Amino acid sequence: MGFFKNIGKAIKKGVKQISFKNAVKVVSSLDPSGIIGGISQAHELEKQAKAEANAQKAYEAQILAQEAAAKVGTVTGTLAGQVGKTILEETYNGMNAGFKQGAGVVAANVADEGIKAWFKKHWKKLAIGVGALVAVILAWRYFKKPKRRGRRPY
Repeated sequence: MGFFKNIGKAIKKGVKQISFKNAVKVVSSLDPSGIIGGISQAHELEKQAKAEANAQKAYEAQILAQEAAAKVGTVTGTLAGQVGKTILEETYNGMNAGFKQGAGVVAANVADEGIKAWFKKHWKKLAIGVGALVAVILAWRYFKKPKRRGRRPY
């Protein structure tokens, strides 16, 4: 009894692992006329065409969404820029002259500090450039040929 029971279990296990798709593949390889193989190939081509169509639709939807987002962003940015510009202009016009002068001094100090920091960071490059320029000028003066006079004094 145990022998036949084991055979039955093996058959059940094998049947569970066999799907219709696998059976069609096996039969198409054994089919001498090629009818089943042709049908399965046609089915695969149809599935690929559907997948490509779905991918194309998804791509088109993505492009449309990007265009819509760009349009909305442009309109929103334009409106925000106009509102911000108006607010800043009105705020600046509402300030008194003393505050404006103080803000100008602060801005000038910030610019001076930025320039000083730039020169501190790049002084070596500037020194090399100025030194090379001076060397070129001195070499040009040293090596230039004297002018020839057309007439000699008597």
